[in-house]
Amino acid sequence: MCNEDNNRRTVTVTSNNQAIFPYGTYGFPCELYHDNIDEFTNHVVDWHWQLELEFGVVQKGSLELTVQKDVITVHENEGYIIFPNKLHKVQKNGDQCGIYKTVILSPQLIYGDNKSILFHKYYLAVIEAVSNGYIILNRDTLSGKSIMEELDAVIQLFSRPSHTYELDIHQHFVHIWANLYDRVQDNHNCNARYSTKDEDLTNKILLFIHTNYKYDISLCDIAKSASISKSECSRLFQRALSCTPFEYLTNYRLSKSQEYLSNESYSITNIAGLVGFNSANYYTTVFRKNLGYTPSHYKKLLRQSFKKCKA
Repeated sequence: MCNEDNNRRTVTVTSNNQAIFPYGTYGFPCELYHDNIDEFTNHVVDWHWQLELEFGVVQKGSLELTVQKDVITVHENEGYIIFPNKLHKVQKNGDQCGIYKTVILSPQLIYGDNKSILFHKYYLAVIEAVSNGYIILNRDTLSGKSIMEELDAVIQLFSRPSHTYELDIHQHFVHIWANLYDRVQDNHNCNARYSTKDEDLTNKILLFIHTNYKYDISLCDIAKSASISKSECSRLFQRALSCTPFEYLTNYRLSKSQEYLSNESYSITNIAGLVGFNSANYYTTVFRKNLGYTPSHYKKLLRQSFKKCKA
C-alpha cells in the first residue's frame, strides 16, 4: 500500500464540473502529471470533464475509474483513454494504492485545424464510434500493447526530452490515433451510431460551422450547407450528437473562446467578436449560463491554477 500524504490535492472545476488546469503551453498543449490517488482529498479525483483528451497509465496498484454510469477497475500495467466532454472520476480501489501517470493534451495536437481532413476523416470517426467515451487499454491485445508502448514512449520523453521532443510526442499520438482509427474501422458495424449518409452530412455541417462560427449564421444557413431542410438538420444533430445545431454552435464558440482566454493579450470584448458573439455582454451572459462563471472569473481561475502548478 502507498503511504498517506498530508498534502491533499484537488482538481479545480467550474460550477458545471469543467476541469480547469494548465497543461503544456499555448504552443504545445500537452502535459504529463505524476499522480498518486492517496494524495487527493478523500482519495478521489472527483467528478469533472474537460475539453482535452486524457490518457492514463497505472504503474502500481489499481484504480476505480467511473465514466458517466460505467465503473471500471484499471489494474497495474493497464491504461485508459477518456475523450473530451465525458464526465468522469478516478478513485482509490479498496485498500490498494494507485500510482499512475496522466497525460492531458489538446486534441488539436493530433488533427491540427478542425477544417482539415485529419479532423473530419480520422478524429471524428473515432469519437463518434466510441459512444461510451472511453477506452480501456491492456497489453494482452496487439492493439492495446501497441498503444501502451506509444504512451510509455511519451512518458519517457517527458522525463528525458530529445532535441526533437515536441515532434516525437506528436508522432507518438498520431500513431495512437491511427491505431484507434483502425480499431474502430474493424468494428464499424458494432460501434457506428448512425448511417454513413448521416456521417457524411454531419461532417459537411460541422465543417461549415467550424469555418463560419465567427459570423452571424442561422439554422437555415447551417441546413443549406448540407442541402437539407431545417427540420432534417435538427433531427440529424439529435441522432449524431444528441444536441441541437445551435447548442453545438454555442458550445463550439465557447470552446474557441476558452483558447483565447488562456492568452492575456485578448480582452473580453475582443474575444467575443472573434468567436461570433455580437456583444461582450451577450458573450458574458452565455458563458456564465453554460460554465457557471463570467469569462473574467474563468480567466482568473486559469491564472490561479497555473500558479499552483508552477509552485
